[in-house]
Amino acid sequence: MPKAIAICTPVTDYLINLDHIPQPNSFARLNAQSWQFGGNAATAIVTAARQGLDCGIIAPVGDDDMGRAQEVDFARHGVDTRYLFKRKDTATPFVIAMSDQETGGRSFLSAGSSIRRIQPEELDLDYLRTAKYLLLDSNTEATRLAADTLLAQGGEVMFDASSYSQSQEEMLPHTGIYIASEFYWKTRYPGRPLFDCCREMMDKGPHTVVFTLGAEGCAGVSRQGGPFRLPAFPVPQVVDTTGCGDTFHGA
Repeated sequence: MPKAIAICTPVTDYLINLDHIPQPNSFARLNAQSWQFGGNAATAIVTAARQGLDCGIIAPVGDDDMGRAQEVDFARHGVDTRYLFKRKDTATPFVIAMSDQETGGRSFLSAGSSIRRIQPEELDLDYLRTAKYLLLDSNTEATRLAADTLLAQGGEVMFDASSYSQSQEEMLPHTGIYIASEFYWKTRYPGRPLFDCCREMMDKGPHTVVFTLGAEGCAGVSRQGGPFRLPAFPVPQVVDTTGCGDTFHGA
């Protein structure tokens, strides 16, 4: 049975790398392109599985070719897909991820999705209780139920807050490890010292709060170890940072 489980909504990513982002009525060179599967907690659980941990996923996909391909891909990486729900007459969420050499940045195009997220009645709590780790990236009735279930038995719940919103912050009491992005920090706590912000967030529940800081690595506070900073690994040439934070969470 899985030791780590993700509850999330996976997406299909079409990644393109350009020499620059073109202005209207102009051109840019396409350096590379790739179809990949993503989503915050979905990428994280694949990362954990590729490092040898027994993993599972509870997630909805469409009953289309992309949904079927996602099921095959999760299984190929060793992720248990018995609770991958195929939503009838629904398309799997799709995102275009653009990165460019000129700025080293990235942009995302998404039409949104009408896919129905995991519902509380779809959770097999006995299956969930077999896990030690739960990876989440959204605040829903189902994720709160799952988080509280695992915390009650001494498990670890990790939440990925890629950007600030009140809904994201409401997951603090349901989380043990809360990992937020630098965009969250700068939006929620503009100009305030990072470690002070971590401690304020820890007062609401988590034992560890971490902010990812891009090229600067990460920094955070843990009740057991106090404040810490870790540098990013040196990379000779950054091409596309899509999925970097998700991979960090899975690791």
